Amino acid sequence: MSVGNRQNLTPEEAANAIEIYNASGRLDSARTEAANNTIFHVSNVVLTVKAGSVVKDVAATAAKGKTARDKILSDNR
Repeated sequence: MSVGNRQNLTPEEAANAIEIYNASGRLDSARTEAANNTIFHVSNVVLTVKAGSVVKDVAATAAKGKTARDKILSDNR
């Protein structure tokens, strides 16, 4: 799956994407892109070593993305 220019997201990760609308009900593309940049930032990717290889821990990465998403949503209330 992909969100914006982000590709190869798992469905769990892509579910964390958000859209922010302005007061008139129109999509605020700049704020939406900034929020998704924060959610999908490399600092939210959890890597782990399995059988000698470094791989992405999808469950932990999705959890960190959800935490970032929840913070953004609570800040925008």
